[in-house]
Amino acid sequence: MMAQNRHAFRLRPGMRRGLRTEIPLPTRLVSNEEFPPLPQTAAQREVEHRILAEAGRLAPRLGLSRREFLRTSGGMATSLLAMNAVFGRFFDVLPVEAAEPAAAGDTRPGG
Repeated sequence: MMAQNRHAFRLRPGMRRGLRTEIPLPTRLVSNEEFPPLPQTAAQREVEHRILAEAGRLAPRLGLSRREFLRTSGGMATSLLAMNAVFGRFFDVLPVEAAEPAAAGDTRPGG
């Protein structure tokens, strides 16, 4: 039987749980509790929508749930591809890296 950790974080009265999301990259600003965050932009919403849609399409092909897929390197590649599609090409990532787990390291020097 494990002893309770008396130093563990607990939500106390007056506290609230922060933003929780499934996707590996944040698509909105969060507050530092000093100032309220800016609302999510249309472009940030589009990135989030693309990530979840693509993860929903690819996860069953790999035998994973959407949440499990988003925790893999394919989930990160999917996120970077969605950001490239909305904001322009900033990240050097190929679509095959999202769909094929073994392809994630093959395009890098030494990989």
